This record gives sequence, structure tokens and C-alpha cells, in this order.
Amino acid sequence: MPPETAAGTAPTTAAPTTDAAATVAAAPIAEDVTAIRRLLSRQAHLRDTDQLDEWIQGYVEDAVFTAHGTVARGRAEIRAIADAQREAFWSDWRGSHFLSEPGIDVDPVAGTATGTTHYTFLGLGPDGGYQVYVVGRYHDSFVRTADGRWLLTAREVRTVGEEAELLPAAGPASDATPGATGTTGTTGTAEPGASAASDAASDASDASDAGA
Repeated sequence: MPPETAAGTAPTTAAPTTDAAATVAAAPIAEDVTAIRRLLSRQAHLRDTDQLDEWIQGYVEDAVFTAHGTVARGRAEIRAIADAQREAFWSDWRGSHFLSEPGIDVDPVAGTATGTTHYTFLGLGPDGGYQVYVVGRYHDSFVRTADGRWLLTAREVRTVGEEAELLPAAGPASDATPGATGTTGTTGTAEPGASAASDAASDASDASDAGA
């Protein structure tokens, strides 16, 4: 029998404090974030070790992958990009993706999430030394499947140069130098060499991203 109070009634159990309730509610979200982090790490590892059969399973069947103006829809098209890059670049693919701590937002009710991850591809250069080939960001969307796994529903790859093009130009337009920072001046032409540099960066990024 529970002890009685002075009034002769059994004591009641105190309701959880707001902080305690918040901790309990946050636990599933923390588990989801951990699962998504593991997915991101696994995708990079599988891509760098040419395990494409396993790598493509990290995407849902109707996933969308966007990079450098190319949009691939569905696993078949995304896998075709990776296969083409394997054939073109695999003999020189001596490197690894390094990922930052991702920023992840989870909607536990909808079972969806979004995330942004900075990445760098570091590899062996022609002279045998290490060099950075590309730096950018992954803008990802995820879904929690019926069996509790998290998979990618969409990935947009942006290199540093592409990110800069999305930012507002500094200063009034009249003060801008034609072609500066990849923008178009009053002549409507880009700075000499800017296009070639952009193409080279895109090629290097294509060789290293492959939707990892």
C-alpha cells in the first residue's frame, strides 16, 4: 500500500517538467540526425571505393540529382551518371570526399529532413602530391522509409563558384567591372578566361562529385 499523506490520501506522481518533456521529445530527433549522418558518411565511402551497387541504394527510386545544370531523375539516371564518370575518370580517382558536420533539420511528424553539408575532394595530383580538386556544398532532402531507414530523395551539388553566383553582387551595378566574379558587364561579355575556368571547375567537380 502506498503511504498516506496527512490528509489520508495517496501522493500523486509529479508531472514531468518542461525540460524533461523536451528531452524525451528530442530523443527520436537525435536518433534521426545520427542515422542521416551515417547515411551521408556511407554514401561518400561507397562512392570513393567504387561500390556503386550499394551506393545507389542510398537514394529512393524516384530521387532527383542536380549538378552543374544536369538533372537526373530516378535511380537509373543517377546511376548512369556515376557509371559514365567511372569510365571516364576512375583510373585517376585516387582521392576521397571529406565532409563537414552537416546541418540537418528533421520533421519527425512528416518523417522528412533537409540538410546542407560542405565537402572537399582531396586526391593525388599528376606529380604524386595531394591537391584539392573541388570544394562545394550538398543540399539534400531525405525521407524516413517504412522500415525506419533514411534515404536521399534529392541532392543538389553546388561548387564554390556556383554558390558565389547565387549571392548578390557587391556595390551598384554601374561600378561593377564587366565580367568580374563571373557576372556580365554592360558589354554583355564575360571576362576572358572566365568561361574556361568555370568549365574546368565543372569538369573537376564532375570527376569528384558523382552524387556522393
